[in-house]
Amino acid sequence: MKITLGKIEFTVAPVESGLREALLADPIMAQGVWRDVYRWDAAAQTGQVLVPAQGKDAAVPLGNGLSFFIPRVGAGGVVTKNDGASARMAARFLDAVGARQILDVITAINRLVNLPYKSLPLDTFAPVNAAASYLLRMHVDYGIVQLRDAGRNLTAYLFLPGQVAFHHEITAITDAPAYEALIAATPALTAPQPAFVVPPRTEANLAIRRIALGRRLEDMRPVIERLAGPEGKLADGPEARSFARLVSEWRALTPPAKTRA
Repeated sequence: MKITLGKIEFTVAPVESGLREALLADPIMAQGVWRDVYRWDAAAQTGQVLVPAQGKDAAVPLGNGLSFFIPRVGAGGVVTKNDGASARMAARFLDAVGARQILDVITAINRLVNLPYKSLPLDTFAPVNAAASYLLRMHVDYGIVQLRDAGRNLTAYLFLPGQVAFHHEITAITDAPAYEALIAATPALTAPQPAFVVPPRTEANLAIRRIALGRRLEDMRPVIERLAGPEGKLADGPEARSFARLVSEWRALTPPAKTRA
């Protein structure tokens, strides 16, 4: 697959898991992975949205990202960012596509792949409101691909939101008996984490995310096969849950056979 930015055609390629982890560890990109999005004050019985949002449903933008990352392999094979070389790549990239700043490129990418939004699922956490204060955090799981023009030796990494989940952290219990009774009746409320697959909206978004997701599933295969053992049964655990989430997204991005035909 290829996409065009500033009249330059970039090849879209998947990113292997080790590099993906290094890309997500970049402090700038990490800000988009976990965000505090809402705070509830049980004493005042008021809530506050902590990020820019639209409409009465508090629809929060799930930003697409662009990173310039030239790796440096350190001791033990650990991959880190070469800051100087990465900055030079960013400058060359912007100059080549005729952009003054990265925001200009992101705007063009948003037109191509869509800028997704997600309404905060406040109703899920509303039962806690009477008895406790909490902070609602949003986690975005990104599909990452490399954009490359080999002829000009240009590379960048594109981040597209694939799934979004919400987790609340109790900050104060204002009515202990009511909170204990609530949790006794509904234990799942101790850590509800509603998760959603982000709709692709455009053909480009769909194709790019399938490229990224296919590589992640392939990279996980040896781990899953080892954990499954000879009987093929996969016990519950972080790897199994992560694999299940990726499979659910893959299914959501895979059109029915009739549509594909």
